[in-house]
Amino acid sequence: MTQAQLDAQKTQRSSINPSSCSPFIIGFVDSRVIQNGKPDGLFFIDTNGTIDDRRHGLTGSTGEGTNHLSAACKLNAYIAWVAYGFNPYDSVQIQVIGNSAAWGAKGQPFPAGDDVFTGQVVNPVGGNYQIELAVKPANAPNFVHPQTKLDMNVVSQ
Repeated sequence: MTQAQLDAQKTQRSSINPSSCSPFIIGFVDSRVIQNGKPDGLFFIDTNGTIDDRRHGLTGSTGEGTNHLSAACKLNAYIAWVAYGFNPYDSVQIQVIGNSAAWGAKGQPFPAGDDVFTGQVVNPVGGNYQIELAVKPANAPNFVHPQTKLDMNVVSQ
C-alpha cells in the first residue's frame, strides 16, 4: 500500500458491526519481545478453527498462536480483528490491515471502533495481507509498530 492509501484507511470507518462477524481474528502482543526488535512477539488465533471443507482441502485454520496465522473463512463472511497486550497496562491498537485478494476493494477492512477492524470476504480466492499494530509498552516512552503477514483461506459455501 502507498502512504496515501494507508492514511486514507486510517480515516475511513467500516459499516460492519462487529457483532455480525464470524470469525474474529485475535492478536496478542508480548511487548517485551517486540521492544527487542523480534517479530515473534505477535500471536494470532481465530474463532473459526473448526471449519471443515474437505472438498477444497481445508480442515480449519493453521498457524494458530503464531505470527503466521492462516485463517479459514467462508465466502461472504464478515470478519473482525482485535489485538490485546499480554500486559494489561500496554496500549495496543491495529493501525492498518492491508489489501488482499480475499476481500478486494469492496470488503476491505476498516476500523469499526477504537479497537476493532471489520471487513468482508467477497472473493472466492484467498490471499495474504499485512497487519500493522501500534504498541506502547507500559514503561516505554514511544510506540513501536510491529507488523506481519497473515493469510485468509476462503472456503466456498
